[in-house]
Amino acid sequence: QQQRQQQIRRRQQQQQIHRRQQQIRRQQQQQIRRQQQQQIRRQQQQRQQQIRRRQQQQQIHRRQQQIRRQQQQQIRRQQQQQIRR
Repeated sequence: QQQRQQQIRRRQQQQQIHRRQQQIRRQQQQQIRRQQQQQIRRQQQQRQQQIRRRQQQQQIHRRQQQIRRQQQQQIRRQQQQQIRR
């Protein structure tokens, strides 16, 4: 009788230990998933930022070109005026 009880107890303990291990594994996996998701978010954010910067730079470039054209036009007008005089 005592032996049987002891055996039963041991089994129960082992089962408990097994459950705990499983829990711990699940938690670890969850953590890993969260970290991976975070990494993916960060990468996406970085990409978006890069894209924004490129767009801004392009805009600046276009504005500069516009300004140059305008200046050239002005210079031509002035030259023409001088020629008329």
